[in-house]
Order: sequence, then C-alpha cells, then structure tokens
Amino acid sequence: MATRTVTTEPEPLMTAQEVADLLHVSLRTCRTLLASGAIPSIKVAARARRIDVNDLDAYVASRKDGGTR
Repeated sequence: MATRTVTTEPEPLMTAQEVADLLHVSLRTCRTLLASGAIPSIKVAARARRIDVNDLDAYVASRKDGGTR
C-alpha cells in the first residue's frame, strides 16, 4: 500500500476573534461581515466558524481597491 505525503501545509484557519483583532474591528463587526458573506467562512460547529487566510486576504485586497461596503 502506497503512502501519500502532503508537500505543502494547508493555510491556517482563523477564528472570528483573531480576524477582528487583525482588522482592528470589534467582534460584532467581524461577525456582521461573516454573516453578510463579505468574508467567507467555514462552519465547523453549531456556533463556530473559521476563516481561511486566503479569503481574508482577498477581502482586504478588495477593500484596498476601493471596494464598497
């Protein structure tokens, strides 16, 4: 039986609190962005979501380019 080795590590997932801290916004504002879909998230439990670093980077880049709310 052949074994498979992953050569690259997956991008880390962040909590809403970590994203809020990074963006310098309140947890409530971060949750609003997640609920609206402005920042995509992954549901990992009934009341827990995680944010892919790549999705967060894309959101920040869209805001730099003069994106709208």
